[in-house]
Amino acid sequence: MFFSGSQLIGFGGRPGTLTSWAKTLNVNTGGVADGTTRTIAVSAVPTGLEIRVRFEAGSLATWAIDNAAIGIRNSGPDTLLTPVELKFGGVSGFSLSAGATIFSDWLAFPFSGKPTFVVVMDHTTGTGASRTVNTGGDDIYFKSTADSYNQATVVGMTHLAGWAACANLIEVR
Repeated sequence: MFFSGSQLIGFGGRPGTLTSWAKTLNVNTGGVADGTTRTIAVSAVPTGLEIRVRFEAGSLATWAIDNAAIGIRNSGPDTLLTPVELKFGGVSGFSLSAGATIFSDWLAFPFSGKPTFVVVMDHTTGTGASRTVNTGGDDIYFKSTADSYNQATVVGMTHLAGWAACANLIEVR
């Protein structure tokens, strides 16, 4: 990363942004309808003041979530504090057409020390055409008939090692 005066010029997709975590999602999946998913994402960037997350629908059908949030991992699927809700155009959740992507709004989220993030997604009942990768991810956790975007600790989640789901990019600035 380079500094020009007081302006950060990074290596992310836009001037001033850095890619903290990225995965190529290459498998269509039905996802978790009426449930919650937590994607574990190990940061490649040591510090940041703001954060945003990109989500990707599968190429076969639409996909919707009620809420999304991000937190710093404690252990397993749990976060140190209550995750902070991500908004999309100032509102909770989104609906995407097949193959589409969406970025969350920038969120004030100061961090340091290359943390491990937990990206939380609460899926809408009866929807779920997300994209995943089942090798090379940093793990996911899921639980049916549950919401967890506003909970630091969730009991009874199923762990899939090496997976990444739904979220495919975290940018910071």
